[in-house]
Amino acid sequence: MEAYGLWGLFFGTFLSSTILPFPSEALVVACIALGYDHFLVLMIASFGNILGSLSTYILGYLGLTKILERMGAIDHKRVQYFRKKSHQYGALLAFFAFLPIFGDAFVLALGLSRYSILKTVIFLTLGKVLRYMIVIFGTEWFVRLFELLK
Repeated sequence: MEAYGLWGLFFGTFLSSTILPFPSEALVVACIALGYDHFLVLMIASFGNILGSLSTYILGYLGLTKILERMGAIDHKRVQYFRKKSHQYGALLAFFAFLPIFGDAFVLALGLSRYSILKTVIFLTLGKVLRYMIVIFGTEWFVRLFELLK
């Protein structure tokens, strides 16, 4: 992480919020351990992660549904069901997009259902920033705790 710095953080958090399973929290903790500014780490990690999720959203929006239907991987009734549920719970799905494994599926479902991009960005941002704030300040808290126990 030291060799790649904040660019590594950006690309790592971007990739972790696409279809690649990758723990971006570890990158954030590494940057904090290396002494990078907490606010800068928060902004870069959040921005990279949000952009990665939006790339997944765009894949769904641009017609992945039609490809999946043609391949027989998903039927039209199922697509309609997911569209209805995505519109009904879109804000929650976007907010909880930071969850491992399920988060990418949530964002893809929002794109497939053509849920509002503005609402998606707002709730994605809230969820992802909150997650990284918890990781950053949790890491700082543990470091201070261990220093007190010395």
